[in-house]
Amino acid sequence: MSVLCLGLPGSVGTLTGRMLALARAGGEPCVLTLRQLGQVDLGVGSGLVWACENPIVLASAADELGPECPPPVCVNGQPSAAVWRLLDQLVADGAELMYHGDFD
Repeated sequence: MSVLCLGLPGSVGTLTGRMLALARAGGEPCVLTLRQLGQVDLGVGSGLVWACENPIVLASAADELGPECPPPVCVNGQPSAAVWRLLDQLVADGAELMYHGDFD
């Protein structure tokens, strides 16, 4: 199980956090596994995080905004356990979630 995200700051205290920080600096999407989510400080705090349903939306945001993109998370249709864990962690850290899904 995994989740696609972009622009999460991460924390240099963990391998996954460093990976997130590098991906953010390069404006690249990042796939996180359920296992990795148990070992990371996301570094978002009380910021705004966007959630979208379609990975193309996240890829387009990366193409257009790169490292300046506010963090989006792709729920990819029916959210996996990794998606739910990431969203739960973000909210627990104080992030505000904004969601936009397909109209089907």
